[in-house]
Amino acid sequence: MRAVRAWLRDTAGGLPAVFWFLWSGLLINRIGAFAMLFLPLYLTDARGVSDALAGLVVGAYGLGGVAGVLLGGVLTDRWGRRRTLLWSHLAASALMAGMAIASSLPAIALLATLVGIAHSMPGPAFVAAIVDVV
Repeated sequence: MRAVRAWLRDTAGGLPAVFWFLWSGLLINRIGAFAMLFLPLYLTDARGVSDALAGLVVGAYGLGGVAGVLLGGVLTDRWGRRRTLLWSHLAASALMAGMAIASSLPAIALLATLVGIAHSMPGPAFVAAIVDVV
């Protein structure tokens, strides 16, 4: 047991506390993105949308994710890591709250695209900050 503890301490314990804060933030961001897996179920079951149309809305989220990574990289270079992380997380939470109260399908599709952008924007900032710390 002592060898396992020593291995764990050497492997993970040597990382600075800032790394673990960043890692926790990345985990929270991914949990928020996990909630989007339920979007097609909501659209087809609760809203009666066809499978094809629900797929297009989820695809819009994915396309937003592609744009979000690019935008996140640019903003990380221009604004800095902390500012990009803060504003992208605030935007993602506000957009998801907006999606929860949206009633029309075009509004849900637009918000899904914007949520995809906001969920992906922190990625480059997280990676750059982790590289700086470690």
